[in-house]
Amino acid sequence: MADIEIKRGDTLSLDVTRVDGAGAPVDCTGHTVTAQAKLGAFAATLTVTAINAALGQFRLSATAAATATWPVARISADVKYDQGGSVIRRSETFVLKVVQEITT
Repeated sequence: MADIEIKRGDTLSLDVTRVDGAGAPVDCTGHTVTAQAKLGAFAATLTVTAINAALGQFRLSATAAATATWPVARISADVKYDQGGSVIRRSETFVLKVVQEITT
């Protein structure tokens, strides 16, 4: 997956879909879905909103006020799908490339 660029201080909104090895959507109804972005001591919890859990579709987001505090850097992130019953899966790690805003 290519880096996802965001300017510091902008609203982050990223749609994701959980798929199986064949590329088919995974039903995530009833799963607890969480996401974080981390770099060293910096950690940000992303808001996860179900778009259509039966089709594995979710939106990851962070407010402009939250991203204004993020470092200008390449920050690793992933999504955790907790199915209950000790079954946990995570997405591929992806990179949020946070760049300096120009216009204040």
